[in-house]
Amino acid sequence: METTIFEDFIEYCKEDNEQLAKNIQIWIADYFDLPNRCIPLSKDEIKWIQANLSEDNQIKILGTRVKYFNVSRWW
Repeated sequence: METTIFEDFIEYCKEDNEQLAKNIQIWIADYFDLPNRCIPLSKDEIKWIQANLSEDNQIKILGTRVKYFNVSRWW
């Protein structure tokens, strides 16, 4: 599995401060809030998620893969 630079950064944070790495993931999940979201993701949000989070980490952090979230909820 290939990781993104952002995912590598989270792993780097874990080495020195595991709580910071967890907080970053929580903040991302809270920001996008896919389980409770009542508006579609913007194109820029989709691009950011896909560029910075692998599909495995999308599931782990956001609870779903973006392509399935948009298809199932809005389109």
